[in-house]
Amino acid sequence: MHKHLKIVVPVAQVSAVVCMLGWEKMAHAERTLSFYVLPARHLLFSLNFPLVIIWSIITNCLIWVGGFLPSLRQLGRAPGTVWMAVTAFALVSSIALFWYFVVAEIQMRSRGKSFMNFSSGILQFIKVAIFVFCGIAALFYVYTETLRPFHHGLARYGLWPVEIALSALLLAGWAAVFIGLSIVDSRKLTLNRKT
Repeated sequence: MHKHLKIVVPVAQVSAVVCMLGWEKMAHAERTLSFYVLPARHLLFSLNFPLVIIWSIITNCLIWVGGFLPSLRQLGRAPGTVWMAVTAFALVSSIALFWYFVVAEIQMRSRGKSFMNFSSGILQFIKVAIFVFCGIAALFYVYTETLRPFHHGLARYGLWPVEIALSALLLAGWAAVFIGLSIVDSRKLTLNRKT
């Protein structure tokens, strides 16, 4: 069963995102978009929080680089279907690879190993720093994306308290995972330095 999880989990995640995007395209009523599609998208973003960070960094870098390179701006004027196909393929591939890696890493760590062990102490330190940053970012995201709607009213966000609470739990879970990994890996780093 554990071997099949490497296939089942990525396929389930990709299917959920594809179904949500299809639902968003097909839903034309404002009520459906506000009360059903937006909460579903919000929950999927929270579930795929690390990918949201990676994709936002990539997108912002492309926008920044595109301002300096005219050739990259010309690529942006390519037919819309080409860009949509490339973006869809990149999105689906990244989700599948990410969840495959998550399942494989969980299985490796249950045996006391990891794909992310580096022989260099500097790389180990950078990995721990990235984990701490991602944990803090997840906690910050809990506030900005889930708790803030309570302060500003739910109507304009189209989110119900149940979706907000579930999203906050998912993000808090990611924060706990990243901070927990940083603690475990920093202990290993300290032990390696002592020996």
